[in-house]
Amino acid sequence: MTHWQMMPSAFPSIATDMGQQIREKNPASTGFFFEVSMLPLLVTAALIEHEGKILLARRRADASYPLFWELPGGKLEPHEDPRDGIVREILEELGITISAGPVYDVVYYCYPERPVLVLVYRCHWTAGEITDLEVAEHRWVTPAEIMGYRLLPADIQLAERISREFAHADTPRL
Repeated sequence: MTHWQMMPSAFPSIATDMGQQIREKNPASTGFFFEVSMLPLLVTAALIEHEGKILLARRRADASYPLFWELPGGKLEPHEDPRDGIVREILEELGITISAGPVYDVVYYCYPERPVLVLVYRCHWTAGEITDLEVAEHRWVTPAEIMGYRLLPADIQLAERISREFAHADTPRL
């Protein structure tokens, strides 16, 4: 069973029920707007540690939230397993191969545009040299430094956790 299949089965039915309520109030409505705009966008992020530092990527100037820093990752393709999605996203953005480990955290954040649900995986860099393919730049930072970066709002809570949990830890054991 994939992680996607383990999502609560009630979630799609809630959207369908709400779409039906919208159609009842406005028969011309398909209810589709609610289903697309109100459901969180499912994205993945990679917590990649190397020699006691964490990999951050800076968004390009032409992206939404330009030049903000984030844990690398991105949106899933339709019907894509989240583990496959994070591996694909890191290869597309940074040109490296990773293996996705366990989920480190799940973050829900409501942006003005739409809510997101972020699955953060512990990942291991397995091959390749980092190349900034779809990011402005990348940087390896210590857990103590991470809060000093202008992070995407959805990543702030996660960065606080990383900083707190590993502040006094033996950083090579992240």
